[in-house]
Amino acid sequence: MWWQFLYRPTEEQHLAPYPLIGWIKTFDMAASFGQSAFDASQIGAITVPLLVVVGFALAAGAVRALLIRSEVDPVFLLLAVLTFSLTWEQLLYPKELVRITALPLTLLPFVFAPDRAAARDR
Repeated sequence: MWWQFLYRPTEEQHLAPYPLIGWIKTFDMAASFGQSAFDASQIGAITVPLLVVVGFALAAGAVRALLIRSEVDPVFLLLAVLTFSLTWEQLLYPKELVRITALPLTLLPFVFAPDRAAARDR
């Protein structure tokens, strides 16, 4: 895994210019790693399914949060847009992907929770 130390990020590379560009590049890179040497193939084998699950969960949560039923919904929408704007540097390694998406994924159950105000009015 020596090749990890060759990359030196610059300040402007933390967010992609458009959402999902970094995700698409990450899928491409992780899929190519899946057919390489053992150390890189582990990244490809784990990152692709993890990206699919996290991406689907965030997209479903963002659609649900568009209703803005509670104070959590706008915060989740902002975090989802920021997460979908990340570049491959933050998404390629599973450890970083889990660490960066921990907060939006923690808010996800609150986005899907039933509206308590509507339940109290019944």
